[in-house]
Amino acid sequence: MIFVLCIDDKNGLSFNGRRQSRDRVLIDRLIRMLPDKTINIKSYSSPLFEKYIDRVNVSEELPDKLKNGEVFFSENLDPAPFKDSIEKLILFKWNRVYPSDKKMTLELSDFSLINSKDFTGSSHDKITVSEYTR
Repeated sequence: MIFVLCIDDKNGLSFNGRRQSRDRVLIDRLIRMLPDKTINIKSYSSPLFEKYIDRVNVSEELPDKLKNGEVFFSENLDPAPFKDSIEKLILFKWNRVYPSDKKMTLELSDFSLINSKDFTGSSHDKITVSEYTR
């Protein structure tokens, strides 16, 4: 599966059950990065994809059921338990430190960085998107 995640500078995911941040340009960029893919999300992330409702599949059973090539976007789920199923990891980094009580614990040493770019978001001057493969 292709696992997509947003993190802060200390691998923070969420705080007190809430997303750290949201950025509409980030979602637009993700859609352009994966033009032929359906993006699987949990209902929590639905508000971020209102503009792209035809491009998402919402299910609470994800990502357990996804296969190679299928995309899962998460705001608050640590990918570490799914490590063996992840063929590609796309990390959007806020380049800030936010309060967080949930962190990404996945070790990136098992992955190879294949691409990294900075872009300007709607709410962040700099967001870094990095792509990793096994």
